[in-house]
Amino acid sequence: MAHKVGGLAGRARLYNLNPVELDANAAAARFAWRRYGDDEARARLASEDGALFRSLTGPAPIETLPRRLLCFLGQFPDLCELVSKAQGVSFVDLVEAAWPGLGNAWNSLGAVEVPDG
Repeated sequence: MAHKVGGLAGRARLYNLNPVELDANAAAARFAWRRYGDDEARARLASEDGALFRSLTGPAPIETLPRRLLCFLGQFPDLCELVSKAQGVSFVDLVEAAWPGLGNAWNSLGAVEVPDG
């Protein structure tokens, strides 16, 4: 995300939509809300540590993470290719290294076309 929004005001909003970050914040929030209670958790939402309280639900099931992460990254195919080329490999190769068998899923995302109306 640094290539897209690095150094810009509000950049954390985009980063916070990354499924890994969403799940981490949800896990922290579940713990924090239980520990501090509803009133204290709501009061801390606007504070510096507000991200620790920014979810009303727990994290999604871990087995859904690869699919959700691929969908998130599918919004930024140009950035994915930029980063992978800097590493000297295709993005499909990076996906395959992380999740064997999901390179085809990445290619399928790229093949989605909206028919002319």
